[in-house]
Amino acid sequence: MDGSEHSKKAVEMAIDIAKKWNAELYVIHVMTRESAHEYGVFPEKEDFRQKYFERVRRTFVGEAESRAKAAGVKKVESICVSGHPADEIIKVADKKNVNLIVMG
Repeated sequence: MDGSEHSKKAVEMAIDIAKKWNAELYVIHVMTRESAHEYGVFPEKEDFRQKYFERVRRTFVGEAESRAKAAGVKKVESICVSGHPADEIIKVADKKNVNLIVMG
């Protein structure tokens, strides 16, 4: 989830799938150096990750989690990590034993 219109559509599809199959839903955001700079958080500062994650959780990641809960998805977890998006998404999917990844 990166806050783009495509990712918002993917979240809606993931919510529908999770409801239909009574599945757990993980909303994942991967912080890259570029995305941190977009939010005015700079890796040179010591506490940049925490500040960045707080910002995305208050905005689009938190909104996605709230929409899923309001729609009746029983287990929703938001996860924020940093690194290369493809690698980090696969790591989370392996760790959580995910069967389906919805991206947009």
